[in-house]
Amino acid sequence: MIKFIKEKDYGLSVTVSGLIRNLDEVNKELGIKPHSINFSLGFHGRTDLLPDSAVLEVVTMCGHGMVGAPLVEHCMNEVKAGRMSPEEAGCELSKPCICGIFNTEKVVERLSKLK
Repeated sequence: MIKFIKEKDYGLSVTVSGLIRNLDEVNKELGIKPHSINFSLGFHGRTDLLPDSAVLEVVTMCGHGMVGAPLVEHCMNEVKAGRMSPEEAGCELSKPCICGIFNTEKVVERLSKLK
């Protein structure tokens, strides 16, 4: 995909996520010099204050962190109570995501298992 995008030369900045070792190989092969590299260092500090893993999984689907834990918890509770369908909850949860990377289908799949 990176080769395809480079060949098309759209003039756009592209963010690629993956293992640095693999991306280095691809970049060298294609003659690409990245202007920046970000590393995920995991979770540190008072991790006991983080939401549970089901909520955290949804919160981290937005690249800008715009989907808040309280909204996720509310939607999960509404689905469990039968007041909201997983599809409605997925639509509601996707609204705050300004980058558009939020995976609504994946959230709907996860919420469907809450019933």
